[in-house]
Amino acid sequence: MTTLKHWCHWYPGTLAMEGQTDAPSAVGNTATETVRTLGMLGKLHWTTVESVRPWRFVIETTSVEMPLMRRAGMRVTYAFEPTNEPLELRTRLARTLEYKFTGLARFLDRVYLHGHLKHKTSLALTKLQGVVARGVADGSLSHAG
Repeated sequence: MTTLKHWCHWYPGTLAMEGQTDAPSAVGNTATETVRTLGMLGKLHWTTVESVRPWRFVIETTSVEMPLMRRAGMRVTYAFEPTNEPLELRTRLARTLEYKFTGLARFLDRVYLHGHLKHKTSLALTKLQGVVARGVADGSLSHAG
């Protein structure tokens, strides 16, 4: 999740990632995400603002190159916490998306975008769960603690 090149594998609409994407992102690292959403292509320029491995990861946009959303601001927080299940190695993940739209995008948010973003997040987290399960099963993922 914090190695941004992998976003293409689990987040719907992420087509490519450029920049510092081959290792876990650290505070100050930047990346550009090429996305397709609502039938539009765009680029989101991200900066990592907090990275406390393995507990918390926060990234926010510095600019958005997408019709109707050029003045948008977004911040995504991933918080990880172990569950209280002693016999199983499980982690609870909370994803928080904070965003601010202006102009027409603000209107569209009320009638469509909010639900669309919520749906994409649900799909992404379900897909991510499968990616992690496969990685644990084949040994390609290990505990980052």
